[in-house]
Amino acid sequence: MARLFTHREPRTKGSTIQSWLITAAITFSFFTCVGCEIESEEVDPYGSTPVQPRSSSVEDVVSVTTGEDYILPEWVQPETYSGYIGPRDLPRPEGSMCIENWWTSWAALEPERGVYNWDLVEDRLSRAAAGGYQLNMHLMSLTYGGGDEDRGIVIDQKVPDWVFEEFDLTDDDIVNLGWEFDILIIPAWRTEIREAYNDLVRAFGERGYPQSPQLAAAYIHGVSPSRGEEFWMTQTALNVLENDHGFSTTVLDEWITSRFDAYGEAFTGVEHKLVWVGKQGAWRYVNSGEYEDLAMRLVQDAWDMGAGNRSSAVEYFDLWTNEPALGQDVDDNGYLLVDETIPPINSMRFFGDENEEYGPQWEWRFGSSAGDAHRYRFSLLRTLQMRMRFLWTNDVAEMINPPMSNYVGMCLGKTVENSPDAWTYLRETPTTSYHSPAEVFRNFERW
Repeated sequence: MARLFTHREPRTKGSTIQSWLITAAITFSFFTCVGCEIESEEVDPYGSTPVQPRSSSVEDVVSVTTGEDYILPEWVQPETYSGYIGPRDLPRPEGSMCIENWWTSWAALEPERGVYNWDLVEDRLSRAAAGGYQLNMHLMSLTYGGGDEDRGIVIDQKVPDWVFEEFDLTDDDIVNLGWEFDILIIPAWRTEIREAYNDLVRAFGERGYPQSPQLAAAYIHGVSPSRGEEFWMTQTALNVLENDHGFSTTVLDEWITSRFDAYGEAFTGVEHKLVWVGKQGAWRYVNSGEYEDLAMRLVQDAWDMGAGNRSSAVEYFDLWTNEPALGQDVDDNGYLLVDETIPPINSMRFFGDENEEYGPQWEWRFGSSAGDAHRYRFSLLRTLQMRMRFLWTNDVAEMINPPMSNYVGMCLGKTVENSPDAWTYLRETPTTSYHSPAEVFRNFERW
């Protein structure tokens, strides 16, 4: 069953829309696209209800379609700076950016102190140019080992060997962050180590690589128990860092701020390509509110220098409902809001999430892969609800629902000014994020 709402007052912060048409979906009922046509009835392979033939006119006709309908008007084109990040042969909408992750490391680019392996960079950029794709760079710098081989996760050494000798690092200096993967890291926040890494970043910038058309984005990594270089911490790991390794909010602030300074200098003029990996809510897991406050201030600092940011784990589609770094909030009545005034939404810079954990290899985290279709569908809806511009994914995920994958690829980065459609998915679920004023949150809304 579906309902059509007209002239509904917006609950979206910062929106200039005053009224619009929204098709609301309940259970399998999804949204309609105004101005599209379906020539004949066809069976929807991703739902239980046939897609009904319909014709609608922007001027005076709106119809309701049950089932799933991902057809867009022929004039809709992907946004210039948007798209899926994944293997270069990943199915993408025609005209969309083709971006592949490029994992490299401090060890690979500076095998000896002050001796840089620029051939590696130039080879990677030239191959991307020849292949007609672009790169999302991850310059890893502090992990020493760890992982879980049974789950197919292996973390190798990203730190140059010379760092251990140059800065007299011993086994006692290596930190085991525990959690699921027993990630080992060096104390990269120490002044002399952080500045050595920052020298590499600045040297990278001096070569002009950030301006390359083949470099679409570059993550600014932090520290975490999840593969070592995201930005969050468990209380157990934080206790070890503070008690045994001189860690504190001041140390963390100085370390990440110096990293921002180096990347900002290197990417002068193309700061929109920079991607800070942090957000506020990830630090609500620790007891001290000072870390949470610092995390949000660092997000603001990233925005102030022109960088964007990314979230993670949209596969958990009910997370981060109260997250200012993503413009997400829940009002007193439980409705999920979007602050469209935040820089990554109201300006052209990186804003993305990661949605690649599907298939039997991820059952240890999500349970039976029989639920992947449901989880993938809701994760994509949440991606659009958050107004994301980029989405990291893979072919296993995309093939769960190819028509929806193509639709979302066409809509990434659209704004209230140029979106071809507006919709809401009616739902109500217990709040799973911290600090929400309501016990439940309601609906995924896209204007």
